[in-house]
Amino acid sequence: MAKDDDTPTIRELSAGKGRLIDVMSSAYLQRSINSAVETTLQDQVNARNQRMLLMTKQLNKIVDL
Repeated sequence: MAKDDDTPTIRELSAGKGRLIDVMSSAYLQRSINSAVETTLQDQVNARNQRMLLMTKQLNKIVDL
């Protein structure tokens, strides 16, 4: 049976899957990094908000004196 020129070989198919897996792994890694950065930034914002709240409470106590 003759092979069509347009039909990919098993090697070509498996090479494509390898690239697809690499792309999917890369995308997963990028999402993980983005999530970690977002979490870190959110932690920094939360810490700043807590400091601002504490300073506001301290200033209000000073004003009440």
